Amino acid sequence: MIVFRLLPLLSVGFLAGCGGAVSLQIPISGATTASIEFAKGVPLHAENDDIRIEKALLNIDYKTKLTNYEFIFRQLNKGDRPTYVKVEDVTDDSSQTLVEDRQPVLKDERWTGTTPPLTPDESNSKWLFELENSIRVYRFTILTSRGRTWVLYEASSYPGYAKSYYREHLGLDAQAKAAH
Repeated sequence: MIVFRLLPLLSVGFLAGCGGAVSLQIPISGATTASIEFAKGVPLHAENDDIRIEKALLNIDYKTKLTNYEFIFRQLNKGDRPTYVKVEDVTDDSSQTLVEDRQPVLKDERWTGTTPPLTPDESNSKWLFELENSIRVYRFTILTSRGRTWVLYEASSYPGYAKSYYREHLGLDAQAKAAH
C-alpha cells in the first residue's frame, strides 16, 4: 500500500525541509517513483522551461458538501501551444484520470482544468478519511503543436489536521460513524 511507503519519505522530507530544497522519490502508481522537490517540508510547484504548474488542489464547497479538483499551469514558451492536456492522480496503486482536455484553451497564458463536482466518500476520496498527512501526486501530460510531450509531476500536501477540518465541515465524520 502506497500510504505506508510514503510515511518514512514524508518524515525525511519534513526534516530535510528545514534548510534548502530537497528532491525526494515518491512512490506512484505503476510501481515507479516521481521526483518531487520540497522546501521547508512543502512540495514546490513543478516546472520546466516551457510550463509551470501553479495549482493542483482539492476545492471544497461547504454549502453544497461537494468537492472538485482544480488544475492550473502557465505557459512559459509561447511558441509551442498545448494541443492536449491530461491530468491524472498517480498517488495510489492505480492512476485515475481527473481531467482530459483535447482542445485546451489558454487565457492570459494559463490553462485551467477542473473536475465535475464530486460527493466525497470512502470509495472516491479514501485519503480524506486517513488520519495521517497525505501527499497527492498529479501527473500532467501535455502534447504541443510542435509534437513535443511534457510530463510533470505536481504534489499537493494535505496535513492531517486540515483533512480533519474538511471531514468535519463536509459532514464526513458523522457519515463515517453512522456507517460503522
